[in-house]
Amino acid sequence: MHTRLMAKLNNKIKGLLSLCLAVIVLGLSIRLKPLDEIKGQSHKEFNAGDFALDFWNRSLPRVLDTAADMEKLLALLESDKKAAIETHGKSVGIGAQYSFLVKGSGTIEHIASKGVLLSLAPSHKDTVMIRTRNFFSNAIRDASGVVNVSDFPSTMEFNEISGEINRLVQQQVIADHLDLFEPGNPLEFVGAFELDENTRKAALIEIIPIRLNSPLIEDR
Repeated sequence: MHTRLMAKLNNKIKGLLSLCLAVIVLGLSIRLKPLDEIKGQSHKEFNAGDFALDFWNRSLPRVLDTAADMEKLLALLESDKKAAIETHGKSVGIGAQYSFLVKGSGTIEHIASKGVLLSLAPSHKDTVMIRTRNFFSNAIRDASGVVNVSDFPSTMEFNEISGEINRLVQQQVIADHLDLFEPGNPLEFVGAFELDENTRKAALIEIIPIRLNSPLIEDR
Protein backbone atom coordinates (compact mmCIF):
# COMPACT_ATOMS: atom_id res chain seq x y z
CA MET A 1 0.00 0.00 0.00
CA HIS A 2 2.90 2.26 0.79
CA THR A 3 4.28 1.60 -2.69
CA ARG A 4 0.96 2.58 -4.32
CA LEU A 5 0.82 5.81 -2.31
CA MET A 6 4.35 6.72 -3.36
CA ALA A 7 3.50 5.98 -7.00
CA LYS A 8 0.43 8.25 -6.89
CA LEU A 9 2.49 10.99 -5.23
CA ASN A 10 5.20 10.68 -7.89
CA ASN A 11 2.58 10.93 -10.63
CA LYS A 12 1.15 14.12 -9.10
CA ILE A 13 4.61 15.63 -8.80
CA LYS A 14 5.35 14.77 -12.43
CA GLY A 15 2.05 16.35 -13.47
CA LEU A 16 2.79 19.53 -11.56
CA LEU A 17 6.27 19.70 -13.04
CA SER A 18 4.87 19.25 -16.56
CA LEU A 19 2.32 22.02 -15.94
CA CYS A 20 4.99 24.38 -14.61
CA LEU A 21 7.20 23.62 -17.59
CA ALA A 22 4.35 24.35 -19.98
CA VAL A 23 3.63 27.68 -18.27
CA ILE A 24 7.31 28.67 -18.46
CA VAL A 25 7.53 27.80 -22.18
CA LEU A 26 4.34 29.76 -22.90
CA GLY A 27 5.63 32.72 -20.94
CA LEU A 28 8.87 32.77 -22.89
CA SER A 29 7.02 32.67 -26.20
CA ILE A 30 4.82 35.65 -25.33
CA ARG A 31 6.76 38.90 -24.92
CA LEU A 32 4.88 42.05 -24.14
CA LYS A 33 6.30 44.84 -26.31
CA PRO A 34 6.65 48.36 -24.93
CA LEU A 35 4.31 50.94 -26.48
CA ASP A 36 7.25 52.92 -27.89
CA GLU A 37 8.48 49.82 -29.71
CA ILE A 38 5.05 49.20 -31.21
CA LYS A 39 4.85 52.80 -32.39
CA GLY A 40 8.31 52.46 -33.88
CA GLN A 41 7.29 49.41 -35.86
CA SER A 42 4.14 51.16 -37.05
CA HIS A 43 6.24 54.11 -38.18
CA LYS A 44 8.59 51.82 -40.15
CA GLU A 45 5.65 50.31 -41.98
CA PHE A 46 4.67 53.75 -43.35
CA ASN A 47 6.60 54.72 -46.46
CA ALA A 48 6.36 58.46 -47.11
CA GLY A 49 7.98 58.08 -50.53
CA ASP A 50 5.36 55.60 -51.73
CA PHE A 51 2.55 57.73 -50.32
CA ALA A 52 3.87 60.89 -51.97
CA LEU A 53 4.30 59.16 -55.34
CA ASP A 54 0.73 57.87 -55.25
CA PHE A 55 -0.48 61.34 -54.24
CA TRP A 56 1.52 62.94 -57.06
CA ASN A 57 0.35 60.53 -59.77
CA ARG A 58 -3.25 59.89 -58.72
CA SER A 59 -4.70 62.26 -56.11
CA LEU A 60 -3.11 65.57 -57.08
CA PRO A 61 -4.04 65.59 -60.82
CA ARG A 62 -7.72 65.24 -59.86
CA VAL A 63 -7.78 68.60 -58.09
CA LEU A 64 -5.62 70.72 -60.40
CA ASP A 65 -8.71 71.94 -62.27
CA THR A 66 -9.81 73.67 -59.07
CA ALA A 67 -6.73 75.93 -59.04
CA ALA A 68 -7.55 79.62 -58.68
CA ASP A 69 -6.48 82.13 -61.31
CA MET A 70 -3.37 83.83 -59.94
CA GLU A 71 -4.12 87.35 -61.19
CA LYS A 72 -7.68 87.29 -59.86
CA LEU A 73 -6.50 85.90 -56.54
CA LEU A 74 -3.86 88.61 -56.22
CA ALA A 75 -6.51 91.26 -56.79
CA LEU A 76 -8.80 89.65 -54.22
CA LEU A 77 -6.00 89.37 -51.67
CA GLU A 78 -5.38 93.10 -52.05
CA SER A 79 -9.04 94.12 -51.83
CA ASP A 80 -10.44 91.56 -49.37
CA LYS A 81 -7.89 89.21 -47.88
CA LYS A 82 -10.43 87.49 -45.64
CA ALA A 83 -12.66 86.64 -48.61
CA ALA A 84 -9.66 85.34 -50.55
CA ILE A 85 -8.70 83.03 -47.70
CA GLU A 86 -12.25 81.80 -47.12
CA THR A 87 -12.80 81.14 -50.83
CA HIS A 88 -9.49 79.68 -51.92
CA GLY A 89 -7.35 78.97 -48.84
CA LYS A 90 -6.78 75.57 -47.26
CA SER A 91 -5.52 74.98 -43.73
CA VAL A 92 -4.63 71.91 -41.70
CA GLY A 93 -5.83 73.75 -38.61
CA ILE A 94 -2.39 74.58 -37.24
CA GLY A 95 -1.79 78.29 -36.70
CA ALA A 96 -2.83 80.91 -39.23
CA GLN A 97 -1.08 79.40 -42.24
CA TYR A 98 -3.13 78.91 -45.41
CA SER A 99 -2.19 77.26 -48.69
CA PHE A 100 -3.52 78.12 -52.14
CA LEU A 101 -3.65 76.07 -55.33
CA VAL A 102 -3.16 78.44 -58.26
CA LYS A 103 -2.61 78.63 -61.99
CA GLY A 104 -1.52 81.44 -64.26
CA SER A 105 0.94 82.72 -66.80
CA GLY A 106 3.49 85.48 -67.04
CA THR A 107 6.83 86.51 -68.42
CA ILE A 108 10.12 85.72 -66.72
CA GLU A 109 11.67 89.01 -65.65
CA HIS A 110 14.91 87.71 -64.22
CA ILE A 111 16.56 84.79 -62.48
CA ALA A 112 17.01 85.09 -58.72
CA SER A 113 18.98 82.89 -56.33
CA LYS A 114 15.87 80.98 -55.21
CA GLY A 115 13.84 80.97 -58.40
CA VAL A 116 12.48 82.99 -61.32
CA LEU A 117 10.56 86.23 -60.93
CA LEU A 118 7.46 86.62 -63.10
CA SER A 119 5.58 89.60 -64.40
CA LEU A 120 1.91 88.58 -64.57
CA ALA A 121 0.65 92.01 -65.62
CA PRO A 122 1.87 95.61 -65.39
CA SER A 123 0.17 95.90 -62.01
CA HIS A 124 1.72 92.66 -60.73
CA LYS A 125 5.35 92.96 -61.72
CA ASP A 126 7.87 91.11 -59.54
CA THR A 127 5.18 89.98 -57.10
CA VAL A 128 5.38 86.27 -57.96
CA MET A 129 8.33 83.93 -57.86
CA ILE A 130 8.41 80.35 -59.08
CA ARG A 131 10.71 78.64 -56.59
CA THR A 132 13.27 76.39 -58.20
CA ARG A 133 15.60 75.51 -55.32
CA ASN A 134 16.04 75.32 -51.56
CA PHE A 135 12.39 75.13 -50.58
CA PHE A 136 10.88 73.41 -47.57
CA SER A 137 7.17 73.84 -47.99
CA ASN A 138 3.87 72.17 -47.14
CA ALA A 139 2.06 74.20 -49.79
CA ILE A 140 1.28 71.43 -52.30
CA ARG A 141 0.28 68.89 -49.67
CA ASP A 142 -2.06 71.29 -47.89
CA ALA A 143 -3.42 73.22 -50.90
CA SER A 144 -4.57 69.97 -52.49
CA GLY A 145 -7.09 69.40 -49.70
CA VAL A 146 -6.78 65.63 -50.01
CA VAL A 147 -4.22 64.86 -47.28
CA ASN A 148 -5.56 65.14 -43.73
CA VAL A 149 -3.37 65.23 -40.64
CA SER A 150 -5.99 63.20 -38.74
CA ASP A 151 -5.31 60.23 -41.04
CA PHE A 152 -1.80 59.79 -39.63
CA PRO A 153 -0.71 58.53 -36.22
CA SER A 154 1.96 61.21 -35.87
CA THR A 155 2.85 64.63 -37.26
CA MET A 156 6.26 63.19 -38.16
CA GLU A 157 4.71 60.98 -40.82
CA PHE A 158 2.50 63.86 -41.99
CA ASN A 159 5.53 66.12 -42.40
CA GLU A 160 7.59 63.44 -44.15
CA ILE A 161 5.05 63.54 -46.98
CA SER A 162 5.84 67.18 -47.76
CA GLY A 163 9.55 66.41 -47.93
CA GLU A 164 8.92 63.66 -50.46
CA ILE A 165 6.55 65.84 -52.50
CA ASN A 166 9.19 68.58 -52.63
CA ARG A 167 11.70 66.00 -53.83
CA LEU A 168 9.33 65.02 -56.66
CA VAL A 169 8.98 68.67 -57.63
CA GLN A 170 12.76 68.97 -57.92
CA GLN A 171 13.08 65.76 -59.92
CA GLN A 172 10.00 65.82 -62.15
CA VAL A 173 9.17 69.51 -62.58
CA ILE A 174 12.20 71.71 -62.13
CA ALA A 175 14.92 69.40 -63.45
CA ASP A 176 12.87 68.63 -66.56
CA HIS A 177 12.19 72.29 -67.39
CA LEU A 178 15.50 74.05 -66.88
CA ASP A 179 15.37 75.23 -70.51
CA LEU A 180 12.32 77.35 -69.68
CA PHE A 181 14.12 79.55 -67.17
CA GLU A 182 15.37 82.38 -69.36
CA PRO A 183 14.50 86.07 -69.01
CA GLY A 184 11.81 87.07 -71.50
CA ASN A 185 10.32 83.59 -71.80
CA PRO A 186 6.57 83.24 -71.29
CA LEU A 187 5.73 80.73 -68.58
CA GLU A 188 2.50 78.97 -67.73
CA PHE A 189 2.27 77.36 -64.31
CA VAL A 190 0.17 75.44 -61.85
CA GLY A 191 1.43 75.44 -58.30
CA ALA A 192 0.82 76.23 -54.66
CA PHE A 193 1.92 78.81 -52.14
CA GLU A 194 1.57 79.51 -48.43
CA LEU A 195 0.35 82.71 -46.80
CA ASP A 196 0.09 83.69 -43.17
CA GLU A 197 -3.28 85.18 -42.31
CA ASN A 198 -1.61 87.74 -40.04
CA THR A 199 0.71 89.07 -42.72
CA ARG A 200 -0.56 92.45 -43.87
CA LYS A 201 0.75 92.07 -47.39
CA ALA A 202 3.15 89.56 -48.86
CA ALA A 203 5.98 91.39 -50.62
CA LEU A 204 6.63 88.34 -52.78
CA ILE A 205 4.48 85.26 -53.31
CA GLU A 206 6.63 82.18 -53.73
CA ILE A 207 4.96 79.41 -55.71
CA ILE A 208 6.07 75.78 -55.57
CA PRO A 209 5.43 74.53 -59.13
CA ILE A 210 3.40 71.44 -59.99
CA ARG A 211 3.16 71.97 -63.75
CA LEU A 212 5.30 74.23 -65.95
CA ASN A 213 4.93 75.02 -69.62
CA SER A 214 6.17 77.58 -72.13
CA PRO A 215 4.28 78.23 -75.40
CA LEU A 216 7.50 79.70 -76.79
CA ILE A 217 9.39 76.44 -76.24
CA GLU A 218 6.53 74.42 -77.73
CA ASP A 219 6.52 76.53 -80.93
CA ARG A 220 10.22 75.98 -81.61
